Amino acid sequence: MFSPCRSPGCKGKGRKEYQGYCAKHKVSSGWFRVERDNGNRHERGYGSDWEELRQKVLVRDDYLCCLCSQQGMDVPATTVDHIIPKSRNGTDDMSNLQSLCDEHHKSKTATERCR
Repeated sequence: MFSPCRSPGCKGKGRKEYQGYCAKHKVSSGWFRVERDNGNRHERGYGSDWEELRQKVLVRDDYLCCLCSQQGMDVPATTVDHIIPKSRNGTDDMSNLQSLCDEHHKSKTATERCR
């Protein structure tokens, strides 16, 4: 299934494997460089095994953001996050994973990038 290319003004057909860009714009979008430099999601350890583990964490955490729950709020979790990032030798162990809402995940990721 195709969707319109994400590049402004392009009438090409975006492809899922090109992150929504057409073949002409996939390189200029920057997504190509991300996969080239970092590997695709399977190569980075986020394939089908990760999806199963992610589901287990969401069930464990009742599909709620752990950080919001600590503040007494019930906010749906949208992301499973590594408490210690994989880039800093964090593991995929359940004890190193937490369910987070978008707001907390973005905040945590931004803080980690500044380190």
